Amino acid sequence: MLNFKAIFFVSILSSLSITNAEIPAVGYSNLNFDPPKPGSYKLYKISKAEDGIIIDQNNEPHSLHKMMHNKITILGFVYLNCSDVNGCPLTAFVVQQLKNEVQKVENLYENVKIISLSFDPKRDTPEYLKKHANHMGADGDIWSLTTTSDEDMLQPLLEKYNQPIQIIYDKEGNETGEINHVLRVFLIDRNKQIRNIYSTAFLHKDILLNDIKTILLEDNPNMTFHRSMKKEMHNHGMHHH
Repeated sequence: MLNFKAIFFVSILSSLSITNAEIPAVGYSNLNFDPPKPGSYKLYKISKAEDGIIIDQNNEPHSLHKMMHNKITILGFVYLNCSDVNGCPLTAFVVQQLKNEVQKVENLYENVKIISLSFDPKRDTPEYLKKHANHMGADGDIWSLTTTSDEDMLQPLLEKYNQPIQIIYDKEGNETGEINHVLRVFLIDRNKQIRNIYSTAFLHKDILLNDIKTILLEDNPNMTFHRSMKKEMHNHGMHHH
C-alpha cells in the first residue's frame, strides 16, 4: 500500500514539475491519528463571515452569503493556475474527496455547501471555471467554483477574510501568472460565523467532516449520518449521461 502511495505522490509531484519536491501535505493521505468524535469537542466562533459579490461558473452574480444557502459552508480561496502541490491543488483534492463523501450521506448532502473562490479574476473567468468544474466534479450544487469580475470586486473580500496575496512579476515587470498566498480554508456555520480556519497541516477530509458534523449536532444532538443507498444509486447513475 505504501509503495502505491509513494508512486502516486511521485506522479503528482512530477506532473506538477516541482524542482525541489515538497513533502505532500497530510490531506493527500490517510490521517495517522483518529480525530476526536463529532460532537465530543467545541468549535468556537472565531469571527463573522463577511459578505461580498461573487460570480458563478455560469457568469451569474451572487451575494456570497446567498450562495451559502443557509448551510454549513466550506470556503476556500484558490487560483486555478496554482502549481504549489501543498497549495490550491491540495484544497481541490481535499474538497473533491469531501464532496464525494457528503453527497452520499443523509443529513450532510442537504446541509453542506462548498465554495471555491478564485483570487485571479483576470485568468479565472467564468468560462475557464466552467471548463475546470466539469472534470473536477464541481457541479454547482454541493460544490461551486466562483470568481469575481475584477480586482475591485475581489479586494474587499480578500481584506474581509484576511487572505493576502502577492502577484509575482518577472524581471521585465510582466506577471508570471504565479500568485503567492497562504492556504486558508474557512468553516462557516448557518449564522455566518467562522468556526474554524484550516491551514495546510490540518486540511483533511476526515477533519472537515467531523467539524461539519460537530456543528450540525449543536442544533440537533440526535442527528445521525448514514450513507444513503438512494443517493449512492443516483450518483452512480449520474456518471453515465
